[in-house]
Amino acid sequence: MERTEKISTSVTEDEKSRFRVLAAERDMTMAELLRELVYEEIKGDDERTLGPEENPNPEAKTTD
Repeated sequence: MERTEKISTSVTEDEKSRFRVLAAERDMTMAELLRELVYEEIKGDDERTLGPEENPNPEAKTTD
């Protein structure tokens, strides 16, 4: 699926710096880490809403 939509937020300079370090510790870009966190939250929401056996895409993972 093509990624065409964007999500943005504002953070402090310190928060951005800390996020950059977290991403680097995982050998990821900030965008990759943020995308992974969003996917995990969406997956968790699917499981809370649908239950694990009803989740249409239980193994959704990034390919980046």
